Amino acid sequence: MGAWGCGIYENDSALDVAGSFDDYLKEGKSVEIALRKTCEGYADFDEEEYVLALVELQMRYGIIVNLPLFDKAKEICLDKEAMQEWDKPEEREDELNKLLKKMQIFTPSVKRESSIYVLPVNLHAYRRQGELPKVVGVVMFKPSGNFKERMCYKVEYHSDGFVDYIPMSGVEIGNYKLITQEQCDKELLKEITNDNL
Repeated sequence: MGAWGCGIYENDSALDVAGSFDDYLKEGKSVEIALRKTCEGYADFDEEEYVLALVELQMRYGIIVNLPLFDKAKEICLDKEAMQEWDKPEEREDELNKLLKKMQIFTPSVKRESSIYVLPVNLHAYRRQGELPKVVGVVMFKPSGNFKERMCYKVEYHSDGFVDYIPMSGVEIGNYKLITQEQCDKELLKEITNDNL
């Protein structure tokens, strides 16, 4: 594996994962199907670089298709000994801590058999030239059978690839209209493609 930094995608293995995912999207697959096929394609690759990239992709789009990978990723993020093998172990630990924080937002909701919906916001309002869309949507986790326990997070993409999940109040949630996952896949893919290719 070639690595030139401590970030999740600063190595050849992770870029292979991202490349496979992008190829499925270009074939016309939905985000969910592309994620499933990518995870299936790397099912036999248990090196940490592959696992972390697969988990990051699922969280980036708010669609969890392989929950066991999250358990593996958590073990990797907490393995202090393995971090010492990196040229800059402290930087590597910082990167893994960021990923671990994101997993703590997503995983508990999914384990409660939740349904995942995405509510798009005004994508154009948050664009900056040469960057990913600043805010691309709102992820809502609705635990099965209990709508009152829904948890919503605004999803912010930054130009350096970092993703923030910001909790939203009930008042904010009321400003968005629920759409289907398929509609959201098409809209997000269209906006991200138009803005970055």
